[in-house]
Formats: sequence, C-alpha cells, structure tokens
Amino acid sequence: MARFVALGDSLTEGVGDAHAGYPNGWRGWADLLAEHLARLDPTIEYANLALRAKRARHVLDEQVGDAVAMDPSIVSLWAGGNDILLPRGSVAEVAGAVDESVDRLAATGAAVLLFTGFELADSVLLRHARRRVALLGAAIESIARNHDAIVIDVSTFASWSGRPLVAPDRVHPTTLGHHLLARRVCDVLGLPPLWVEDEWMRPQVPGRWARWREEHEWWWDTVLPQLHRWATKASVKEAALPKWSELVRPATWTMGAGLASGS
Repeated sequence: MARFVALGDSLTEGVGDAHAGYPNGWRGWADLLAEHLARLDPTIEYANLALRAKRARHVLDEQVGDAVAMDPSIVSLWAGGNDILLPRGSVAEVAGAVDESVDRLAATGAAVLLFTGFELADSVLLRHARRRVALLGAAIESIARNHDAIVIDVSTFASWSGRPLVAPDRVHPTTLGHHLLARRVCDVLGLPPLWVEDEWMRPQVPGRWARWREEHEWWWDTVLPQLHRWATKASVKEAALPKWSELVRPATWTMGAGLASGS
C-alpha cells in the first residue's frame, strides 16, 4: 500500500494557505499533493508530521523515527529554513542534520523528496540569510546525489520574491504559492498536473503607497512579533501538534472534496 509522509516545518505544515477545514487552520502543498495522489490511487495513506518553528535537528530527533515506522513509499523532507533565518547559525550543522535524516529515510526504500529554499525578499533584515539559503541549497543537492534522493528545486520560481506567491510575512507561500509547490512536485514525479485557478495567476504590481504600507505592516505584524517570540522562546512553548500524526486516507476526507480540483 502506498504511503506519503511529509516532514519539516511550517512550510510543509501549510502556513500561508489558511483554511478552517484543516487541522491547525492550514492546508498547504503537502495536503494538496496528498489529495491529488488520492485521486490517482484512493488507497494511498498520508501523514504530515511537520510543525512550525522546527529546525533541522528537531525534525531529525522528533519526526524521522515516526516516519520510518510508517514504512513510507514517498517521504518529503523540507527543513533548515528556521535555522537559516536565525541571526547566527552554521549551514554545515543544518546540512549534517538533513543528511542524517535522509540517510535513515532512504534506508526504508522510500522515494525521498528534498527541497531547496526559495529566494527571500530583498530586505535589509533578510539579506543576511540569502547567502546561507544558497549554501544550504547546494548542500541539499549534494545530499540528494549521495542518497539518490529527488530534489524539488524551488529557487528558480519566477517572482518568489514578490506577490502573489509570497505571503505578507515574506517567508511563507500564499495559497497560490502552495498550489504551485504541489504542482512542481507533480511535475518532478511525472504525475498528472495539479489544477491551479487561472485567476490567481494575474500579476499584482503594487504602487508606491501600497509598497510603503506593506513594509510598515511587515515590520509591525511580522518582524517585531517574531523577534519577541525568539527572545522569549515562545515557539518552543507552543502546544501545537502535527496536523496528521497518524496515517489517514485523503480519499475519505469530506472536508477536502473538490478543494484542489476546482469543483
């Protein structure tokens, strides 16, 4: 029986694609992909162990063992983003945790999917992380070659640094971004394409006033609260749980019916 298990942080949990019908209030690319796979094979099972604020070492220590026990056919691992965004950190240590995770996951015989990072917004605050994103991406490519894993390269996504693909926090994808991520995975795996609403693809070019307002809102709504969370270690204290910590069958989700198919 085919099983898809998703590991990682908020990017795989689905942050940016708000949806009240899904656990934790987020849908995201992994759930969309699971639903798409279920339309091709209704017997497929799925788990999503990803959780916001998790670093690469957390994923290794807290998620990989559970994923291995599920005997997956496909397993995705997208980790390191939270490490990269910290003011200080070693890309080599992050890559080491990812490498150890992939080593254990590949030993199950599952197809392992790894992700590069996408281009961060051109901001003074995020500029320090852009070089580390590139270095980690190169390390991911090397890890994939060593373990015969599959790389989902999202660094070349056009306009990742601008809306409508990136949420106002400038870190997470929007609903469209998550749909395009799921579509990219389908393309790489040779699956039928995932439906994406054409209306969402219309370009959005904000004027000068809109850009100033977005900058102001970003600092007040995202940067300052996040700095407070880091300082108080609030994310570590959160009681949030993974969305799908046990295997489920997406084909049976009444809440997901038609959401990704356009009906």
